[in-house]
Amino acid sequence: MASSLPPRVRCVVKASAQTDYRLAGTTTRRQRGRPGVGWFAFVEARLRQSGLRDGLRHAPSRSAGPERGCLGKGENLDTAGHTPNLTGKYGHICAFFNSIDEQHRVLRPFITDGFDQGDKAYHYVDPELRDGHLRWLAEAGINVQEVMASGQLEVRPWQDSILRGGRFTLDTWLATFEQVLQSGPAAGYAQTSFLGHMEWALADLPGVGDLVEYETRVNYVIPKYEGPVICTYDLTKFGASVVMDALRTHPAVIIGGLLRENPFFVPPDQLLPEIRERRSARESASTAR
Repeated sequence: MASSLPPRVRCVVKASAQTDYRLAGTTTRRQRGRPGVGWFAFVEARLRQSGLRDGLRHAPSRSAGPERGCLGKGENLDTAGHTPNLTGKYGHICAFFNSIDEQHRVLRPFITDGFDQGDKAYHYVDPELRDGHLRWLAEAGINVQEVMASGQLEVRPWQDSILRGGRFTLDTWLATFEQVLQSGPAAGYAQTSFLGHMEWALADLPGVGDLVEYETRVNYVIPKYEGPVICTYDLTKFGASVVMDALRTHPAVIIGGLLRENPFFVPPDQLLPEIRERRSARESASTAR
């Protein structure tokens, strides 16, 4: 798989066949090998030097006027106060943050624009952060009680969404995920805007090792629907290998408050065989112990 990528990218995306994304022990222990400042400087340099025009940053939204649908030169999601078009090909976005405060600050315009444009919002969140998440929405000017009562907003803890039944079941969740994306338009909303806290993959629960296959396979689903799907990753908890795989599975990325087309993205038809080979190697190594 790595040999099909540009040489400048190949050296950083090749992952060990023994990579395991599940953590034994407590529910959300941090992974070792966290990405450092130099690692992210490298990634940001590649994003700048990739030769890709910042089409996302300046693309007008079909549902917003140019003044709200574009980012101006030098703006980012934090400073602009609005979001560009995040649908279709670029609808699957990985968002990297170093704190929940940074996440809230940068994603606030994404949330408020969605409600202003008549979207349904579905968020799955760390159960320990759910109350704070609801407070953040209220502080952003959203009438939380009203939109939850109407069905326009769902904020579900992991155990009531992606970890239902105390495990992650990939095929079951993919079917549920598509139903969620369909639910907004089916109820008369413009689209479904989706936000997920990805630290569920650090839980010591069956199936969470399928994180990267999940992130890859949703790329078959998301382009069929309007509305962005943002997957947030806490960089203080995830290791560099997982962060690199997150980059490989998302066509767009938010890093340092900037939304960019992602040159590290690998289409699912190319990436899935590698992921399954890695899983087979892990299972073989586990059986041999």
